[in-house]
Amino acid sequence: MAGSPLPTHCRDPRQAGRKLRPLYGQPDPRCTARRSEGVLAPRLHIRGGVPSSSGPRERSGAAAAGGPDADHRGARRAFRSCALEGTPGARLDAALLALLVGCGLRRSEAVALDLAHYDVEEQTLRVRRGKGQRERLVPIVNGQQAALESWLEVRGSEGGSLLCPVSKSGRIDLRRMTSQAVYMRLAKRAEKAGTPTFSPHDLRRTFISSLLDRGADISAVQHLAGHANVATTTRYDRRGEQAKRKAAELLQVPFIAFPQSANE
Repeated sequence: MAGSPLPTHCRDPRQAGRKLRPLYGQPDPRCTARRSEGVLAPRLHIRGGVPSSSGPRERSGAAAAGGPDADHRGARRAFRSCALEGTPGARLDAALLALLVGCGLRRSEAVALDLAHYDVEEQTLRVRRGKGQRERLVPIVNGQQAALESWLEVRGSEGGSLLCPVSKSGRIDLRRMTSQAVYMRLAKRAEKAGTPTFSPHDLRRTFISSLLDRGADISAVQHLAGHANVATTTRYDRRGEQAKRKAAELLQVPFIAFPQSANE
């Protein structure tokens, strides 16, 4: 028993003999047998059925460091890193970044896209795997479209998944990426760019908040983000009291002053 390799999920002696639900079920007896060996590993949490080394609701590095503005600066550095590298993998990362921070897609929506969902002439993406399976059309313009077109130059025009895995050697595998692969690619790109790690939702939050900051109609932002209720979109509105005052000053009430009476 002592010579058996210690399972990855039991390398923290504080977790020895403890159930890790729902991924593992019952504790491995080797954990109890080697409780005192003291080999540490990150504690695992389950997020969407996938093991993660961070807490259940822990914010990623960019979000914790400075919110949506920090995430956007991180995205800029990541785009610059992609441009300097210029490999098929870098083009994939740039397209992925563009879909998340420039179109506000959820990671599940991004990996569910097929090439047929991209309408070049209309400059739209047909998003079909949103929450509640609601379908929506998302405009893809400016740098977002340029990044996607750059990726398609190396991906090719064969049907299937829009975003595909790329090996370290640059080989493109025309199959669908997983949602976990999105996290991994963003983490590696952030490391290459020398910026704190940002998650797919950090970029989506940046998309929504930035549009609201620039005065976009909240109903339009709601539909772009695929929110069923505008109240959800409102939670991303980070404009302060000064912005509210400026908005209130846009409306002029046609009040006419009363004439002063003779007794006054």
